[in-house]
Amino acid sequence: MTAPTVLVVEDDPLELRLFTLLVERHGYRALSATGGAEALAILACERPQALVLDLVMPHMSGIEVLRHVRNTPELSTTRVLVLTAHPALAVQALALGIEHWLVKPVQATQFMAALHEVMNGLSSGSTPAY
Repeated sequence: MTAPTVLVVEDDPLELRLFTLLVERHGYRALSATGGAEALAILACERPQALVLDLVMPHMSGIEVLRHVRNTPELSTTRVLVLTAHPALAVQALALGIEHWLVKPVQATQFMAALHEVMNGLSSGSTPAY
């Protein structure tokens, strides 16, 4: 059986590497993108079960990526965990349909607990962590 796939979209290279490593170490297949355009290119040929999405990125915001995901029938069931340093943006993401959100900075244990909830469909919607 193939491990579930998680696409991590984060413009900060250190955070991208950290979240990708955490995803892999917990048994998921990890894909990574440094921005929205790269994420859309990956989503054109991959169907991850979950998306870990930063909302504030240059060139294309996470909100734009999320709109694309929610408006593409083949991706509409993709579960989304949002990571943001701007909690007000999480309200927009919630309106577009996400499973969970966390406020950066995020601790590794907090991130993995949220990801496991998202992957298992147990999330209540939001976790504002300050």
